[in-house]
Amino acid sequence: MNTAPTTTRADAMLKFLLRCADKGHSLHQQEKEAIRRAYLFIWNRQLNDEKSLGTVHHNGIGFNGQDGKFAVSLSAGWAKYGSWTDNQYHAVSKMLKKYVNTQLSEMPEPTARIA
Repeated sequence: MNTAPTTTRADAMLKFLLRCADKGHSLHQQEKEAIRRAYLFIWNRQLNDEKSLGTVHHNGIGFNGQDGKFAVSLSAGWAKYGSWTDNQYHAVSKMLKKYVNTQLSEMPEPTARIA
């Protein structure tokens, strides 16, 4: 009888984000792409006015009020520089952990396996 615990997609995603949130972890390009993809999945759920103001509608969609302004600054930084720093990737990973069992559970699987 197999008694090994089953790892769910949410468990795997949380483990990945915890590893990537650790500033001692050297991020690989595929990990950065996966973090950016998860960020964009939630960012694209923000209402248009929230993409410049931060979260103003408390509707359970997009980033919460605490994360909304940070998400706006991340988007502006990406638009200006075309990338994030490793510290920003670590911070985004830490931020995304709270969305694993809610919005990120609705994110489609990538067509190519990342990380």
